Amino acid sequence: MEVGTRRLRLQDIPDTKQDSIELFLETWVARGSHLITDAHASYNGVEWLGYSREAYSHSTGHFGMSNHIECIWSAMKRHLRKLLAAFQLVT
Repeated sequence: MEVGTRRLRLQDIPDTKQDSIELFLETWVARGSHLITDAHASYNGVEWLGYSREAYSHSTGHFGMSNHIECIWSAMKRHLRKLLAAFQLVT
């Protein structure tokens, strides 16, 4: 989520491999941006691409600012479930 504007880019990516995540970042996120992520290993090395990173380890109970995006995902999933259920009732 972009700080200040609160803009958000959601995209389905094929997997959580480093190449897939880096392609998404290079396509949609300006170099020099500060990333707030979980501790997933696929984010390792994004500094080489021109990003700074702040990582939080969920397994140790540290969520920090990444908890905000987790709430957004939860809300999106609820919304999509309702939308898909309504669509199935109509068809």
